[in-house]
Amino acid sequence: MKKIILLSFLTSVTLFADTTVSAYADPVNIPLVSNLLLGIPMGVALLGGEKNNISSKDWETLYGLEFSFECLFSKQIISQMQLTYYDKDDLSVFDLSTNPHYLFHISESMALGVGPSLGVQRLALDHKNDLIFSYGAGASLRVNISDDFFVGLESHYTWTSKTKFKDLYDEKHIHAFAKLGYQF
Repeated sequence: MKKIILLSFLTSVTLFADTTVSAYADPVNIPLVSNLLLGIPMGVALLGGEKNNISSKDWETLYGLEFSFECLFSKQIISQMQLTYYDKDDLSVFDLSTNPHYLFHISESMALGVGPSLGVQRLALDHKNDLIFSYGAGASLRVNISDDFFVGLESHYTWTSKTKFKDLYDEKHIHAFAKLGYQF
């Protein structure tokens, strides 16, 4: 375990080390923070949309927040962390997922993305909880409307592990939502 932690630390230092040398360097320059926050395009977005349980054909409203960042090694890959919430018939569901998408740039301001989804969902009903895993595939369309703002559409087909609330929650469902975001 110590070897894994040491290897992770050395890899992080190597990836994020500040290689510039200056006699007038900022004394509070922290390479990890400076390179990570200033060197990688990131964004945050509000999500709103619908979730469909395949067996019941019911569409329910969902909303959430997304944090996205460009891959360190390729501008063609964007990673999205999404936290969404919805409830129906006293069943509430928090879904935390990661969705790396490979981007196909249609134009300078528009990109189509496809990729897998992996996450965990917390279901709650009448003081009972269940934690289940989810996986799936999705597609997205992102349009930069200015240097700072973007809009997008996204959809995921998702499978989950079995839940003790199987009468209320389907193991297969579709998420479809729009997003409005700020990129920095």
